[in-house]
Amino acid sequence: AYLRRYAQPLYWHIFDCNFEGFDASGNPIERPVEGAARLRYDDWNEMFWTPARIRKLVRADGLPVIDLPSEERWRALAEVDWATSLYGCKRFAEERSWASCFAGFARVWTYHLATFYLLMLLALRLYAPEGWLGGGPG
Repeated sequence: AYLRRYAQPLYWHIFDCNFEGFDASGNPIERPVEGAARLRYDDWNEMFWTPARIRKLVRADGLPVIDLPSEERWRALAEVDWATSLYGCKRFAEERSWASCFAGFARVWTYHLATFYLLMLLALRLYAPEGWLGGGPG
């Protein structure tokens, strides 16, 4: 009952934003939307991060859910107009270019160099001959 009442309406709204419907074999037909304009998981997740965004949750009759008494808010989530409430929630658009490839390569290269350096220090401490690292007689 919980999934049908609360999660399913949100799921179908997310589906409607990303898909046009189903083909004859029952597979979803993806909506041709530019990658930067497509609403992704993080956009939906941001909806519940701040009180300002939660205030934008409105029921089908236009009443904000936050204006209801606290004991009625949970039940009101089943009546939220998700299309109206989530309008304008897209705030981050990832732009891809060759620079992002170089940045990713630099991160991987830096990680490998740091790991190699730390492993060499560990190997030097574990396997160096006695007195080889200094601190010999004296």
